[in-house]
Amino acid sequence: MFNLVVDPDLELMYRVRDDAPGAFEELVARYWPRIFGRFMKQFADRQEAEDLSQDVFLRLYRSRQRYRAKAKVSTWIFFIARNVGRNAIRRRQRKAL
Repeated sequence: MFNLVVDPDLELMYRVRDDAPGAFEELVARYWPRIFGRFMKQFADRQEAEDLSQDVFLRLYRSRQRYRAKAKVSTWIFFIARNVGRNAIRRRQRKAL
């Protein structure tokens, strides 16, 4: 079983959930480089990578009240990023048709 005590971002995510001042900005600063880098590698388009990264954090912010510590915060964030990336690929495929 996963031990939540070892997740250094758990307290930060609870602060984000509780709308603590500066907490969301801290979370974005912590994860933006990896999320952005992932999308740059996947799509090789800086503007699209920025837009998709913003979408990830917008979705995270909108669902922050529903966050429950069932997995590491990073797992949750990258799950959101994976879904955002998949949606972008689907949009590209529909446009191509």
